[in-house]
Amino acid sequence: MAGRSHQQLRFWALIVLALVATVIAGGHLWKRQLPERLRQAFRAGDLLACMHYSEQLTALQWLNPEPPRELALCRRAMALRHWQNGDPAAALALQQDLINSSSEQDLLQQQDQRQLLRWRNELLSKAMSAFKTGEIDAAIRLLEPLDAKDATAGGKLSDQWRESWERNRLEHQRLQRLVKQESWWEALGSLNRLDHPWWQQQTASIRKEVEAAIASIDNRPEHTSHGDGPTHTVPELELNAAVNQRIEQGMEAWSAFEAACTALGGRVVEAGPETICQR
Repeated sequence: MAGRSHQQLRFWALIVLALVATVIAGGHLWKRQLPERLRQAFRAGDLLACMHYSEQLTALQWLNPEPPRELALCRRAMALRHWQNGDPAAALALQQDLINSSSEQDLLQQQDQRQLLRWRNELLSKAMSAFKTGEIDAAIRLLEPLDAKDATAGGKLSDQWRESWERNRLEHQRLQRLVKQESWWEALGSLNRLDHPWWQQQTASIRKEVEAAIASIDNRPEHTSHGDGPTHTVPELELNAAVNQRIEQGMEAWSAFEAACTALGGRVVEAGPETICQR
């Protein structure tokens, strides 16, 4: 009985070994055929079939650790098709896979690396252009394929752009309130804090209005808020120069006005709707 069981075990073991040998032999045979099928699909322009054969070749790498050069044919062509069809995320991902799958630093790999860099730079340039012209949503979408790789300790570039946009938007709202209140010095400081090209362009007319209002005050030999109201006894030109100097040094507009007034021997006086520097 024991001898019969032993024979059965040997029988099944031989069957398993035969199946394994068949699978390995079939894998080798199919692996030898795949490169030619891949080339035929590539020459026919059937990139989907080409990619399918490429994936099968990759799956059979365990039979031969050295990746065949045919693997790069379809990935390179498909990456270019994705880019031309307006799918930069897929193009960049496939191009990066193409580079990572190469086992040696040959001429083709160097060309692939340069292509990847050109695409990334082109995408960043488009995103930057959209950001500067106020198309914040389009700019963020263009950045998405780049963010995953370029994220640093300082945060993704898209996060930095969102923060910049929101900061300028809120400053613009504050500027409008200051202009409505005719708080010209504070409005000038608010204008100087706008650091985004689109918001600076949007507020160009407001800047002219603010600068004209300040100039009209400076050009008066003696400024009063009303006919018989308090008088600026600090020379306007000196006060204006002192305020601008402090603003350029990074001081807030109102703090700059107070500091300049004090430095010139005056004191800040509320005179109706306006504020004056009086000795």
